[in-house]
Amino acid sequence: MSAFRANLPPPTVELEFAAHKLECALSGGALSNARHTILVVDDDPSFRDLYTTALRLAGFDVVTSSDGLTALQHIEQDLPSLIILDLNMPCVDGWSVLQELGAHESTRAIPVIVVTGADVNKATLQAQAIVRKPATPDQVLPLIDRVLPVV
Repeated sequence: MSAFRANLPPPTVELEFAAHKLECALSGGALSNARHTILVVDDDPSFRDLYTTALRLAGFDVVTSSDGLTALQHIEQDLPSLIILDLNMPCVDGWSVLQELGAHESTRAIPVIVVTGADVNKATLQAQAIVRKPATPDQVLPLIDRVLPVV
């Protein structure tokens, strides 16, 4: 009896997220629902692109913003289901966005996942989770599953 052996390349990000999406869909997780819109706020375009691709592959609608001011404008026009937020940005920073969200009843309940290089404590933030950069989408997707309601 001969054994067949294949050396396959490591899975790509797209394959990993497709597998994660399928797993969540089969288990009834939040990622099976495309009615969620996630706002990604970061001044780094490569971070925004990476997360946009990963979140869309996972079935989410994605809106991006490069600073806090345009993020607040997006939020005013259409409330997102969840916000992925960097703290250190030019103009209006993530700290100010968190303050503004907490100051209004209509935005207070929006879940926020902070993805930052800053050394912060969750107790000092009004956020559901904090992930230290460099953070990959596979670190953030399970947090999204945990904090987003299934609709």
